[in-house]
Amino acid sequence: MKIRLLAGLMAVMVVAASGCGQAAGGASSSAAAPSSVAQKKGTIQTELDKIEEASDKFKNMDWGSMPQQTMNKNAADWYKLWDDELNSLWERLMEHINPARKDNTVLLQREWIKKKEEKIKKAGSEAEGGTLQPYLEAGEAMRLTRARCYYIGSLLVESIGGEPYKIPDDAMKVLTEK
Repeated sequence: MKIRLLAGLMAVMVVAASGCGQAAGGASSSAAAPSSVAQKKGTIQTELDKIEEASDKFKNMDWGSMPQQTMNKNAADWYKLWDDELNSLWERLMEHINPARKDNTVLLQREWIKKKEEKIKKAGSEAEGGTLQPYLEAGEAMRLTRARCYYIGSLLVESIGGEPYKIPDDAMKVLTEK
């Protein structure tokens, strides 16, 4: 049962992280790409492309040969990569958003956070408190947060204007889930 759950989650994580058609990088145990560097070198799209490159390093790890504790840590680090980017995008959005839209945007973000936490809890419950639970929760958190980065990025692009922007199909699919 755990092997099927693990294989299923790994497939979901690979699909969730495969947006933008980036070339795959090599496996690594550390895959950080600070968004502050990407911010200074181009568009929001370019910034997210750089985060995708760092994300690909996680996606391409040899997950099947890792002990569970290492898998849990790497999954948490993968989520942190996207969570840090989300926080960076959010901070800039709050600086640039039209004041008339700010309150509603904050309210919608709070609602999204509640839904995200519910989905994370549900994903982890499949492991019934076992050692796989942190891995399942981090994987779901990464998947949802990655998609939200693209959404918040679109709001930021709209607020600052003047650049092309595309949300990958797989992120759009997550954004439209119920």
